[in-house]
Amino acid sequence: MTSKTINRKYNNSLSRIFSRTVLMELISDGRSNYLNYILNQSDYVKRFKSSIGLSELFDDVYSYLCNNYRSEYVYKNAIANKILLGRHSINTSTLLNEFRVGNSKADIVIINGDSSVYEVKSEYDSMERLQNQIKSYRTVFDYINIVTHFSQLDKIIKTVDKDIGIIVLTDQYLSYLSPKSSKSYLSQVIFNLSRTEIDTKLW
Repeated sequence: MTSKTINRKYNNSLSRIFSRTVLMELISDGRSNYLNYILNQSDYVKRFKSSIGLSELFDDVYSYLCNNYRSEYVYKNAIANKILLGRHSINTSTLLNEFRVGNSKADIVIINGDSSVYEVKSEYDSMERLQNQIKSYRTVFDYINIVTHFSQLDKIIKTVDKDIGIIVLTDQYLSYLSPKSSKSYLSQVIFNLSRTEIDTKLW
């Protein structure tokens, strides 16, 4: 691998190579036009002196994103590793990715006896929809958490109530505020929601 500079204007596009669409193309066709296009346009292919496997490529892109462009995928992957695998057991917990609740779509939901929702607000996100999202989540989940970057922390503190958990992503997770239970709102509604995409993996 060389130290060739990546064209940073393609950082967001690079983060999309972890999408379900790209991965399904790779599984079904053995290649992805989008992946090839972005790797060439961003000059990412020039980082390597020789051909590499897909696993090594994806690991390298993920490492690059962690250091240069922490996209929603980076946050979701951190939630899965630090919370689902770090605090719970995959044998007794279920992770739901992009779980729709009314007009909102929860980034990550973890069910382990109680239900916890994790809404990502990265350094690139707006707070415009946050209050409406929280209002929807209160009708369904026991605990509500916002996972964010330090640069967004003040905005979030001013936006959310004190019972909402706030988690800051640095090199590790730092729990800034712990959520209080919203269990009285739960009832049976969670089991009546339309689950269009349930997967224990993020892609």
